Amino acid sequence: MSSDNAILQRMRTVVVPSDQVRFPELRPGTATAVHRYDKERAFVLHPSDFHRLAALDELAAGALALPTFELSAAAVGAHREECAAGESVTDPRALKALLGA
Repeated sequence: MSSDNAILQRMRTVVVPSDQVRFPELRPGTATAVHRYDKERAFVLHPSDFHRLAALDELAAGALALPTFELSAAAVGAHREECAAGESVTDPRALKALLGA
């Protein structure tokens, strides 16, 4: 799966009864990696970490759904000035003069 497709796919939860698996004690903030033949096969997360990851997934999906927008000419000019070497201009009147507004 390409990374572009991975961003757009929603995470699914598959429930497996605890009597069908064995895993170590889980601690918040630590992912337990399950390897087989030197390959990553699975990761086991503490429930609080899983819920945080799911919330971040929802947030990212919402951000991707936002409409795009174009920067105004004044905003482009402001970014150009901000990136230029030299002293920052913070006075509103001086900024208006620089941007021709």
